[in-house]
Amino acid sequence: MLSKTLKIATPIILISIILFIGYNSYKQVTKNTENPLNIIPTNAAVILQCNDAKKLYSNLNSADIWGHLCNISIVDSINHQIQEICSFYNQNSPIFKSHTLFISFHKVGANNSGLLFSSNFERKAIASNNQINTLLGNLVKEGEYNNQPLFELQHKDKIIFVSFKGDIVFFSENKMLVEDAIRASASKDKLLLNPSFNSAHKTISKSAEINLFFNYNSLIEFTNIFTNKPIIYSDFSGWTATDLSVKNKIIAANGFSAFNNNIINYTDVFSNQSAESISIVDVIPENTSLLPRNYWNRKTKYYNNKIISGVGTNTGNLFKIAAMLTTMNL
Repeated sequence: MLSKTLKIATPIILISIILFIGYNSYKQVTKNTENPLNIIPTNAAVILQCNDAKKLYSNLNSADIWGHLCNISIVDSINHQIQEICSFYNQNSPIFKSHTLFISFHKVGANNSGLLFSSNFERKAIASNNQINTLLGNLVKEGEYNNQPLFELQHKDKIIFVSFKGDIVFFSENKMLVEDAIRASASKDKLLLNPSFNSAHKTISKSAEINLFFNYNSLIEFTNIFTNKPIIYSDFSGWTATDLSVKNKIIAANGFSAFNNNIINYTDVFSNQSAESISIVDVIPENTSLLPRNYWNRKTKYYNNKIISGVGTNTGNLFKIAAMLTTMNL
């Protein structure tokens, strides 16, 4: 009897110990590791999450399509920067164990743009933040912004601005953008707490080489910096999250967009739409490959929300779109 009890109890005890140790380890990791998305300013137009920065250069350059794109000077310049980033992660892998790099594109001020780089590092692997600074460049000036350190470094022929939040290092050539990130790190208004972004973020695959996030509204504002004729639609759509893959002959991004339950953006009219039965399916040939049809059952509500409440930057265009939705039933 005692022998049977021991045979049953021993594996249960061992499994319990393993689960207990695993749970404690998980709690320790989640407690000590902050997500760089929490320091990225919410006005980001595009966010690239490179899940394996060490292999990014080799993975991209193994695809024929990327080699063809590198014939374009700006893409070739980006490719060399990616090579430098990969080399940095490979040389400092004990410090940057996660190998995950975030690159976000922002509109800064009225007519400027900036790129923000952010990544986690192994806090226990360094004596102080100055060790990270030494890897990034030579110290020019040390200051403080919003009670957080702000370093100015000489990186080759460029000046970069660097700051830290817990085990996150973030930097940019644009000082104002780093200051925005410092404010974002202390703010309650964070990307992961944004319902639209959070809904889209939950759909990504962590096994993808690159996750691509973009906000249509912010992207339109970002694009207007570089165009002579600005795009006037400002309430088109919110956040979209995709898994970006670069294959030999194709670059594909597959993912989902987040819609609001209330009509805030143009695309929110598609939220909670239900499939409508159409009689034409009873008469069209079975081998039909495409049957375009658009229908909105909340077009009047959309019209009222967007026009009467005055949401949008160009009322004339909103009237045209609302009128189109009111009459369209293909």
